This record gives sequence, C-alpha cells and structure tokens, in this order.
Amino acid sequence: MAQAQDVILCQYCEETAASSFCVPCGDEICPRCKPFHLKSKVPSGHNVIPISGRTDPCNTIKMCEIHGTKPYEVCCEECELPLCILCVEESHGKHSIGKLKDLYEKQKDTMLGELSQITQEFIPLVIENLEDMKSNKLEVKQRHANMREKMKEHADQAIALITSTLNDKIKESLKEEKKEEDIILQHEGNLEIFLQQLHEVIQKYENLTNIDHPANLIMYRKQNPDVKLKIILPSKLELTPSSFTPGQLVNINQFGRVITSKINYYSMNTKKVFSPPKRNSSTKKVKTRYVSKKKNAFTKNISNLGLYYNTLLPKPKKVYEINLHCTGNTLYDISCVDDKKAYIYGGDYRILLIDISGNRLAEVHTITEPSDLAVMNDETVIYSGKKSRRIFRVSPCNETTEFTDTEYEPSGLCCTKSGDVLVCMGHKSTAKIVRYNSRGEKIDEIQYDMYGNKLYDEPRFVSENVNGDICVIDWTFPDITKVVDEHGFLRWTYDGNIKINQFVSFTPRGIATDSLGHVLISDIFNSAVHLINQDGHFISCILKQINGILRPCCIAVDKSDNMWVAEKEDTSIKVFKYLS
Repeated sequence: MAQAQDVILCQYCEETAASSFCVPCGDEICPRCKPFHLKSKVPSGHNVIPISGRTDPCNTIKMCEIHGTKPYEVCCEECELPLCILCVEESHGKHSIGKLKDLYEKQKDTMLGELSQITQEFIPLVIENLEDMKSNKLEVKQRHANMREKMKEHADQAIALITSTLNDKIKESLKEEKKEEDIILQHEGNLEIFLQQLHEVIQKYENLTNIDHPANLIMYRKQNPDVKLKIILPSKLELTPSSFTPGQLVNINQFGRVITSKINYYSMNTKKVFSPPKRNSSTKKVKTRYVSKKKNAFTKNISNLGLYYNTLLPKPKKVYEINLHCTGNTLYDISCVDDKKAYIYGGDYRILLIDISGNRLAEVHTITEPSDLAVMNDETVIYSGKKSRRIFRVSPCNETTEFTDTEYEPSGLCCTKSGDVLVCMGHKSTAKIVRYNSRGEKIDEIQYDMYGNKLYDEPRFVSENVNGDICVIDWTFPDITKVVDEHGFLRWTYDGNIKINQFVSFTPRGIATDSLGHVLISDIFNSAVHLINQDGHFISCILKQINGILRPCCIAVDKSDNMWVAEKEDTSIKVFKYLS
C-alpha cells in the first residue's frame, strides 16, 4: 500500500502512472497521453521532462517581476540577474546572456559554502558566547553581592572606629570631671576652714567688746593692732568649664565610590575592540571624570576628632629677609627653585631669578606681561600671558618659545610632580582647570562636578598637593578654596573659617602646599596665612602671631618646607620656618 500511494497517476487518463512532467503546464503525463498533450497549444510552448525532475527548482516557473506575463528563462552573466525575454530586449541586449540554471548552480554552491560556515563556525561561536553571558550573569550577581558585603564591612569598620573614639573621649571626659570635682572639693574645704576661722575672730571681738574687762581689750589691741590687715582672703577659684568641639568628619562622599564597569564589544571574527563613536567636539560638554583611588579616607580622617599637630612650631621663625631693589612697587608671584633660589615678578615685563641674599642671578624679558609663573622639574620657567591667551616657556639658557595657546585667558599656573602643567582659565560658565603635558598638549580639563554643575567661577591660583589633589583659589563672592582629587572629584572646600575666627572676610591671594600635605593660603585682608591639612581641616593661622606681617600676598614653599611670603606694596620677601 505504501508503494501504491507513492505512484503519481496521469492527469488525463487517471489510470497509468505518469512518467513525464510538462513544466509550463504543470501536468503529470503517462507515455500514452504524452502525444495528445504536445498537440495542445500554450503561449510559452511545452517543456516535457522526466517525472523525477518535477521537484527540481530549476524546472519550476517564476514570472518576471517587471514583465508579469513573461517567465524568467535566462540570466545576465554580467549583472547576475534572472531575465525574461522582454528584459533581454529592453535592458540587457548588449550583455552576456547565459543559462539561468548555470548561474543558479554557481550561486547555490556559494550559498552552500556560506551555510556550512554559518553552521559549523558561527553557530558554535554564538552558542559559546551565549554560555559565557549566562556565566557572566551569575558572576555579576556574585561580584556585586561581594561588593555590597565589602561596603557593609567598610561601614562597620567606620562605625567601630567612631565607637572606639567616642569611648576614649567619654573616658577622657570622666577623668576630667573627676579632676575638676577634686579641685572644687579641696577649695571648698579650704573655704570652710577659713570661714570657721573668721567666725572665731568675730566671736573674739564680740567677747572683748561686750563681756571682757576693758583691760583685756586694750592689751589685745596692743598685741594685735590691726587684725583686719592680717586677714588674707583665699583666692577665688575660677574654673573654665570643659567643652567639646566637634571635629569635621570626612564628607560622606569620601566613604567610597562604585567604579562603574567598562564595557567593550569585540568582533567574534577579528577579536578587535570596537570603540564607541566620538561625539562632535563642538557640542561636547566636558565633565569631570569620576575615577578615584581606593583609599580608606574615613579611617584616615577620623583621628581628627582629637589630633595634635606636633610638627608645627609654636611660633614661625623668620630665617631670611630678602630685600629687593629691582622690581616694581609690589611682588605678584614667587616660584621656588630650591631652598636658596626663586623666580619672582613684580608687575613689569621682567621675571627675575634671585637668591636668599637678594642677588639677581638671571633676568627674563617677557614677550607680554605675565599673569602667573611656575618652574618645571628641569628648572624651565613657564608664564601665562595676561591677555594674549598664550603660555610661554623659557629654557635655562634663556630661550623663549611658545608652550601652548589657550582657549581662554590663562591665569594661575602650577607644574606638577609628574611634569604636567595645570592652568586656571575662563570665567563663569567657561571657568575650568586644564591639564597639559610637558609638550603643551591638552590632556584633561576639570569644569563640572559629579552632578554636572560648574565647579568654578573664576579660578585664579592653583597648586598640587603631595597626594595629587588640585587646590584652587576661586574668586567668587565670597572667595573660596576648592580642592579636587587628581581625577576632578570634589573633596573639600574652605571659606576661611570666618565665623570661628571672627574674620570680617576671607581674601585669599596665594596658595602653596608642603611635603606633609598642608595647604597654605595667604589671606591679604586679615594679614594671615591659613594652614589646612590635606583633608580640609583647619589647623592654625600661622602668621597671625607675627608682628610686622601686613597684607601677605604671594606665597610659596621651597623644598625644605620653608615658607616664602611677600606683602602687598612691598618688595621684600620674608622666609619662615614653621615646621619642627
């Protein structure tokens, strides 16, 4: 029965098995009916083939998409397209025309080769990549679970440290309370004894004046002519109460940050990294990059609850006073080469190299009036042109070249320990700190905080700290000092502690750092130099104790941690030692 079902009967007699197939008509025909079928007329003519070729795609008919009444019969070998008779006449008459089957077989072989590659190469690669993604998904969940656990452990350590510090402070308070109570009790006892003695004197006087014989009074006065003068009242105890001044705990943003993952897409064929397309630089909004070093800032700063800086001298000691007679009315900047020499300029077109005796060792005639200067690691001097939007480099052999041109007017300069140059530039919405390498190529800029808000209004002075922090004096209203880490993440700000120190205002006009990470800020209006630690905690106004320092303007720190200070409208430089 199965074999009988596979037999195809002739469509005409419906009795005999069909042995032929007419392609244009689509009829199955037996040998007896074949002659009658060929006598019938059709527009395209008959094409009878063996019944076994009935399922061959080449033996099917497909009508032309352009000329719907004509079938595809041949092909254009140049265009590699199937054609009907009208296509050949209209568009491909001058082309090489071939058999449709030959082009079909050629393209079929090519596609079978591609199919084999897709099946044997691409499918396994995609399946392998899919398995990796499933595995990575589990790894991501586990990694983030571990990261959250680490955050909790970090928080627990901070809480434990706070608790331990709190217990120490409580013990210190209890000890101080016991000491104060003992002092008060002792003084109270002395006062009670003295009061008793006064009552005895009163009783003696009352007896002599009211009861005793007059001779006794006269004899007592003879022996004690002025008892009142001999009575020395005990001292009054004035106890200044203990108090607690909260230390500035680390900003909560310094607890730590989640460093976001970096995702690259690789071609599975070439293993090549595809970089994301760059945005148009003209519309690009440059923002701060938020990649920070892993550091336990909370643990490092919690000690500031009761930290004593025993490296600070009780009073700064003046070691040199350099009198200059070769500058203008005031000095605008000092940049130390070492602890014996420094470059200075004072409001004209000259930059001078002087020593601690005031001798002029070299003189640079600038192309334009400088707005700031700095000394690079190889003792090359750079200075910013006040209105030229250019920065110039002066080699040790006094050869001047252009370091770079800038987008906006440059002001404050700083040469970093890595050899880069930090430049303050811009105003209001364009204000930023730009980093150049030693060749004058811009490599980074800091303009916005992590929320996209502008960091600066008018950055005027800049200095790099030993931990890589960038310390900037921003001329806002009121002025403020802002410190970001080397990647541009805002760490802390300082407004002069105006309320604590009862200053009228904070007018910073110079900034420097030393080898211990202190930040020194000259405050011209208050005639002081503020000393801040590298985490933003106020230590002292170290020049407030010194007579004769008025309106400190520019400030620098040399390699021996000596502080060089110049006063406004004075051409002398005073050098102080402030660390033990």
